[in-house]
Amino acid sequence: MLQVSSARDRSWLAAASRAFVPTPDVIERVAEIVADVRVRGDAALVDWTRRLDDPRFDLSKLRVPIPMHEAARALVAPEIARALHDAKARMTQVYERERERSWSDADGSTTTLHAEPFESVAIYAPGGIHPHPSAILAGAVPARLAGVSRTIVFTPPRADGTVHPAVLYACSLCDVDELYALGGAQAIAAAALGTSSVAAVQKLVGGRSPWVLEAKRQVNGICAIDAIAASPAALVVADDAASSEFVAADVLALAERAADASVVMISESRPLLDAVAQLLDTFGAANLLRSCSLVHAGARRETLEMLARIRPDRVTLHVMDPQPYLASARAANALFIGESSSLVAGEFSLPCTYAYGEFAHPHVAVNSSVERTALDAQMLAALAELEGLPFHAQSARMRGGLA
Repeated sequence: MLQVSSARDRSWLAAASRAFVPTPDVIERVAEIVADVRVRGDAALVDWTRRLDDPRFDLSKLRVPIPMHEAARALVAPEIARALHDAKARMTQVYERERERSWSDADGSTTTLHAEPFESVAIYAPGGIHPHPSAILAGAVPARLAGVSRTIVFTPPRADGTVHPAVLYACSLCDVDELYALGGAQAIAAAALGTSSVAAVQKLVGGRSPWVLEAKRQVNGICAIDAIAASPAALVVADDAASSEFVAADVLALAERAADASVVMISESRPLLDAVAQLLDTFGAANLLRSCSLVHAGARRETLEMLARIRPDRVTLHVMDPQPYLASARAANALFIGESSSLVAGEFSLPCTYAYGEFAHPHVAVNSSVERTALDAQMLAALAELEGLPFHAQSARMRGGLA
């Protein structure tokens, strides 16, 4: 069972506040792949994909035809099609509001902020055992609304060289222009450098693996990339009024999304921490909990200090009064306020992954109503199950009263 640490015992802090630092072997291999794609183009894409994904890969499998909408929808289960459709609608609604960047002054003057869209953007959708169509929505929806002319998707091929039907449907749903069965550093290199079969893009977004992150770091400057979080940590702050069940659900959901991320729950309530520790012990998820810490703060000051010190990527606030915490949580890319504001919504239906601010830190604060949470619960659970995130699904169902 997880042990509760004192905030004054900083043994857990190093892991929680670490930045992304690739290992020497990752740096060397990625540099080799990028250099190979620069020199040999398509031939390098084929060779590396054969070595890493599909032993029978050839150029005929590289470009994947995107079916028309109705044909693509027929490829996936009805509940998945509905979930992706509803998630796209929710994202579109929020991003359309974000585009409203004009105002009027008392003297009748008006000001409107304009942004010139990129001509071309590549979205990396992770593959592997489970598909990640939500990554396509998170990139393609705002790209289209911003006016990007060419939106392409890279996703690793499955062992048989194909891509998952949910990926095909997400691409069709979002009017993606091109889909490539290509993953890893070779996909990033192809997007940035271009080959005979893949025209280079102006910006790259998506991907969380060390290989993809390091590849993006190495091509940065050749094309633009999205931000690489200073720290992959996630922080759950809870007070004595919080539900131990909801807090435990968020800890597990945060831990299962990224194996290399640290998750810290901090509270001034020792009874709550003990209750959460006991609940986590019942889930049989010891492999996920290896990166988790439960921390007892003696005072509010210590909690705020940890928030500012760790600078986490995600923060969830299970507190009665969130206002005192907001200033210290500004470094987070996404902030979920109140137990109804499920971080699962941020993963699948709210724009918490990509933002457009070039000169300001991207920041999203989510404070969902109980009604909205209940309405979205089934959609979120279906997408989480599809992407192999059972604790995300459980968290959504709990908040929606379905579990």
